[in-house]
Amino acid sequence: MKFLVEISENGFTKLEPVPARMSMAQASALLGISRTDMSHLVALGELDLIGSPERNQERFLCAEDILAKARDKRWLARVTDLLYRRHAAFAPKQPARP
Repeated sequence: MKFLVEISENGFTKLEPVPARMSMAQASALLGISRTDMSHLVALGELDLIGSPERNQERFLCAEDILAKARDKRWLARVTDLLYRRHAAFAPKQPARP
């Protein structure tokens, strides 16, 4: 049986059996990615939602997919680079040093 560590603001608190689906908040905590960035990864096709939620409904992801991605170093590197580029595009430009 697989177990998942529940992550709270204070750190790792307890173990639970892994559910078949994870909320965006649970997946974001497991992957170490912000909830906002998770939405962008879904939009880019890096993460697949379960079902077809309406705009105001909670989104779920397949737990097995998230756990597999968490173990895939190449996927993590690619996603990290995507997020670096996204954040750099919105970061204020620094003046050139003389």
